[in-house]
Amino acid sequence: MSVLTRNKEKNQAKKYCFPRILEFSLPRDPKVTKKSKSGLFVVFEGALSHGLRLPIPSFAIEILRHFHIHPSLLQAQSWAFIIGFLVRCLETGVTVTVGLFKEFHTVNASPGKRGYYFKSRIGQTKNLLVDPTKSVKCWRGKYFLVRNLLGFTPCHWCDSLDTQRLN
Repeated sequence: MSVLTRNKEKNQAKKYCFPRILEFSLPRDPKVTKKSKSGLFVVFEGALSHGLRLPIPSFAIEILRHFHIHPSLLQAQSWAFIIGFLVRCLETGVTVTVGLFKEFHTVNASPGKRGYYFKSRIGQTKNLLVDPTKSVKCWRGKYFLVRNLLGFTPCHWCDSLDTQRLN
């Protein structure tokens, strides 16, 4: 169950300028975060400090779909890799693609816990992202749901991906 308060949720929406069309809620039942329902997105507070913004860029949605990752299973700091990569491509005029992202990053299963995270390929990302991740403690308990996120349907919740094949 989320430990965020309604007030904290509203402050996050204000701080990160969420579009007013979106609806936010604190789920009473944590199982709702595993649902794959059109327009429903799980936002972890730590993901916002690592670059996640709403509405979600189409490239970030492509990444989630390509790797078959439900948002509730992606570690909060992994958003720094996705959004940071997108920004670097935009800054340098490079067309951002999932294939190019995979040249620089891999998806990995979280050791001992359900979930996944992105990490840089060894030797491929020197100076690509400056200080890309900072560990987020207790990130799983600080979340809220966003409804009416047009164009987004999460992958089915699955905690056993073939990460070797996906990379």
